[in-house]
Amino acid sequence: MQLKINVLTKIEENRKTTFYFIQPESKIILPIDVGEIVIDNTYIRTLNAFEISIESIHVYLYLEGVYYVYLRIHGIQKSFDINTTLQNALCILECVKTIDIYIETEILEHEGIKITKEMLTSYLDT
Repeated sequence: MQLKINVLTKIEENRKTTFYFIQPESKIILPIDVGEIVIDNTYIRTLNAFEISIESIHVYLYLEGVYYVYLRIHGIQKSFDINTTLQNALCILECVKTIDIYIETEILEHEGIKITKEMLTSYLDT
């Protein structure tokens, strides 16, 4: 099952970018280091030229340190999925801020950080 996640923040430091995603219902934060993000809107221009829109980004697998991602795009008559890299998907997200992002529950639970009231209280007390 896939859950919708939101971008909480993006931190860029020393040519390295870390995105922090949050899944509000489960209160899990997922940090993902993606290296340097270079925004190249060639994807967007190409898709627009063919009247294709990006519906969503899906993270469907995490294996040996690599996130596997596909874009769900909608053409003139149908929707279909195309594989891409996480870096390319996040570059597209930087250009088109309204795209929904989904991730497999197993990935979120295994790679994310569950935020609890006790954790926050403990942090604030120090």
